[in-house]
Amino acid sequence: MPANNYYTRVHDFQPGARARSGEVDAELNAVELGFSYLPDVVTSLALGTPTFASEARGATVNDYVATMPDTRVANAQGDEVVFEASHTNTGAATLQVDANAARAIIRFDGSALSGGEIVSGLIYALRYDASGTRFQLMAMDPQLAADVTQVQGTSTDDPTSPGIFNANLPFRNANSDAVGSLGFGGGIDMALRNAVHGGSLIFSGENTAGTVITMATMDPDVGISFGVGLSGVGVTGGDKGADSLNFSSIYVSNVAVSQAGHIHSTDDLTSGILGTARGGTGAASFAVDRAVETDGSGLLSASTITATELSYLNNASSEIQAQINGKAATAHNHAAGDITSGILAVARGGTGTAAFTINRAIESDGAGALSASAVTATEMSYLDGVTSAIQTQFTNLDAAKEDVDADILRADTVGVMSAAKGFAIATLTDQATVTWDGDTEQNAQLTLGASRTLANMTNLRNGFGYTLIVVSGGYNITFSSGYRFPGNVHPTLSGTTILSFVAQGGVLHGTALLNSS
Repeated sequence: MPANNYYTRVHDFQPGARARSGEVDAELNAVELGFSYLPDVVTSLALGTPTFASEARGATVNDYVATMPDTRVANAQGDEVVFEASHTNTGAATLQVDANAARAIIRFDGSALSGGEIVSGLIYALRYDASGTRFQLMAMDPQLAADVTQVQGTSTDDPTSPGIFNANLPFRNANSDAVGSLGFGGGIDMALRNAVHGGSLIFSGENTAGTVITMATMDPDVGISFGVGLSGVGVTGGDKGADSLNFSSIYVSNVAVSQAGHIHSTDDLTSGILGTARGGTGAASFAVDRAVETDGSGLLSASTITATELSYLNNASSEIQAQINGKAATAHNHAAGDITSGILAVARGGTGTAAFTINRAIESDGAGALSASAVTATEMSYLDGVTSAIQTQFTNLDAAKEDVDADILRADTVGVMSAAKGFAIATLTDQATVTWDGDTEQNAQLTLGASRTLANMTNLRNGFGYTLIVVSGGYNITFSSGYRFPGNVHPTLSGTTILSFVAQGGVLHGTALLNSS
C-alpha cells in the first residue's frame, strides 16, 4: 500500500495468522491518528466547507480575524480561507488566521486594497502567497471596473480600417457564448459586426462629439454601455435594419441615443408621463387623499372614497355589512349588570378608564371628567385633623415669633433671618482613605496623622459650597478624581490649610489658602 498523509500500514497481518496485541494497538493508533487530520465536522467535506472560517473585526476596520474549523498552526503556499465579511474595509487590509501573524491582503494585480473591496455580508475566498507572505483576494473586486480604461481589439475584417472589429476576438467562443466584455476608446467612427451573444460592448473616452457607431447583425442579448463624459454620440442600424437593434439592455450616461427598438430602464424617464398603454398611470397625480380604483376601461382613477374613509377598513376582520346586521338596533336599553366588557365612557357617567394612577387624589379636570391629581394619597392624608382653612391658619401665624429651623431654610423663599445661621464644623476621621459626607459635614476639619487619600464626597449637591480645614502637621493629601483645582494642579498642604469648594457638574472645584493661622 503506498504511503499517504493520513495512514500508512506498518504491519502486514495475514488471514488466520496470530498477531501481537501491541502490533494491533499500534496499527489502530495509526488509523486513529489519520482520522484526526480530517476536519472535525464530518459533513464539512461533503458540503465543501472545511476552509469556511468565522470572521470578526480586529483592532481596526481594516483588520480581519478568521477562526478556521480546524486550527491552522501555520500558513502555507496556496492555503485557502473562505469567510463571510463582518465589515467593509476602508483601505489597506490584513487577515489573521487563528493565532498566526496578520498578513496583508492584496488584489488580483498584487496591489494593496484601497477601500470597498471587501463588503460586509458578502463571502470572499483568499489564498496564501508564501513568497510574499500575503493573502490574495480571489474575487473580482468592485474597484476593477475603475481600473480598466480601455480594451483594444485587432481588426480582422478590414486591415485598413482600425475602427472595424470582428466578433471573433478573445471575447467569445465558437458557440457565440459571451466570455467577457469588449471595450473601445472614444474619438473614432466605428462599426461592429456579428456582436458577441450575451456579451457587453463598452464605449469610453472623451472628445467623442460626432462619433458614429454602426452595428450590423446584432444579437438581441447584447448590452451596450457608454462611459460618463461622452456627448454627441449617434447610434445607427446596420445591414439588418432597425429590427436588428432589439438589445436587452442599453446603459447610457450623458448620451442621446436615437434608435428604433431599444430599451430603457425606469431611471431613464426624466420627462413626460408614461401612458397607460405602457403600464403607466397616464397622470402625474390623482386627486389628493382619495382611494384609487379602476374605471370602466380598467384604468386607474381617483375614487369618491376619501383616504380617511378608506382607513376605516383597517383591522376589519370580516364583511362589514354582515357585522352591522349582526348588531343590536340603535334604540335599546341595558342594565348596569349587562355591561360585562369594555370601559364605561365619561359621557355615560363612567370614569372612562379601568384604573387611575395608584395612590393619588382624584379630581375633575378642565372638561369636568375624573382624573388623577398630582397630590399623592400620603399628601392628602395630611388633611386629617385640619379644622379650618389651611391658608388662613398660615396667614394668622405671627412669623416674628416663629423659630426658623433647618427645614424652613430649605424652602424656596426670600427673606431676612433675625439671627445668624450656619453649619457646625464637623470633624472628619483621620484614616488611610478619608470620607466626607456633603449632607452632614458641609463644613469640616481634618487633622492629619500621616499623608492620606481624600475620597470623593458623597451626597454632593451642585451649587452648594463646602469648606475643609486641614491641620497638615507636615503631611499631605492625595485628592481623588472628584476634586479640581486651578490649572489642574493639586495643592501641597502647608501648616493649617483652608480648602474652599463649590460643587458643579458632580465635581468639587476648589482653592487652597495655605499657612492660615
